[in-house]
Amino acid sequence: MIRRTRTFVCLAVMSVAMFASGHRLSGQTQIDDGWLGSWKENVDKSTYRPGPSPKGPTIAKWEKDGQGLKITTDLVDEKGAKARWVLTSPLDGKDAPVTGGPAGMTRAIKLIEPRTYEIVTKLNGKELTSTRAILSPSGQLQRFVTTGTNAQGQAVSDIIIWEKE
Repeated sequence: MIRRTRTFVCLAVMSVAMFASGHRLSGQTQIDDGWLGSWKENVDKSTYRPGPSPKGPTIAKWEKDGQGLKITTDLVDEKGAKARWVLTSPLDGKDAPVTGGPAGMTRAIKLIEPRTYEIVTKLNGKELTSTRAILSPSGQLQRFVTTGTNAQGQAVSDIIIWEKE
């Protein structure tokens, strides 16, 4: 559950970064099609503290969903079981449920700068982690920096790298 939680936090953050490319500071929200598609977690370039790292590849697919975004994530959890998590969010900064993830998990997304977003992960209303998502100038890499605690109360300090497929 620890690994799945961190992986999905990263995916949620990536979704915000994708949304950012189409976000106009005038208040209009629009998702740029260039951010949509599939992304793969690069385990070798990432750090997972306290661990463990994923046991298999994590692939995330982003699609438009009305004015928001739908993220479907296929992952292998720390026990080796395959899972599919889905987040559909209007990207309005309010908690959105994670289908297929741990019961009671939500995400809240907030724009910090045009290429930087914050996602707060909660479990049963209790804040666990905060993730900064940073989009590379090329649009080919995403960097997610996560701090906080996991569901077991352990300190989390992850840097996850995603590559566009």
